[in-house]
Amino acid sequence: YWRDWSSDVCSSDLIDHILNNKKCGLFLEMGLGKTVISLTAFSELKDNGVSNCLVITPLEIAKTTWSNEIKKWEHLSNIKCNVCIGDAKTRIEKLKEKADIYVINPENLVWMLQNKIKKFDMVILDESSCFKNATSKRFKALKLFSYEYIVCLTGTPAPRHIMDLWSQVFLMDNGERLEKNISKFKAKYFTRSEEHTSEL
Repeated sequence: YWRDWSSDVCSSDLIDHILNNKKCGLFLEMGLGKTVISLTAFSELKDNGVSNCLVITPLEIAKTTWSNEIKKWEHLSNIKCNVCIGDAKTRIEKLKEKADIYVINPENLVWMLQNKIKKFDMVILDESSCFKNATSKRFKALKLFSYEYIVCLTGTPAPRHIMDLWSQVFLMDNGERLEKNISKFKAKYFTRSEEHTSEL
């Protein structure tokens, strides 16, 4: 069924943030509407030439969460969503079929790259902390994808250590804020100077 959705001031500000910043993050606690906010922003971008979006999310969430959220809201009824999970044949068929949003789990990014499926107008990382490991295959694969917009969603951007932020922020700004590689990031922000060490 459809429900009417009237955004509050906070949600409107976050939608505008996505619309006005092609590469950004929403670091919000669970239950604050990250999914519908991102979908609403995509719906508005879709009316202005952004034709498709890849949603990368953990497998259990990929199965139903995004497609069900689209079905829930009347203002999202113009969005066609393909859930691209299952065996390789099914995934290929779903990715090649015309749709607005393609939902896939991060474990399949390397496979997508191998099949030369890597160009999207927009990418949404639902739980960007899944990319906190800068040496992981999924992070290295996503770096090779082509996209104009990216939105990183998470409620726990640094679940273990602030070091976890580097790769997530890199995907948003290509190293502009926190250095071009993690070694420089560590050296700049985490290596204690000899002078400081001698004082300890």
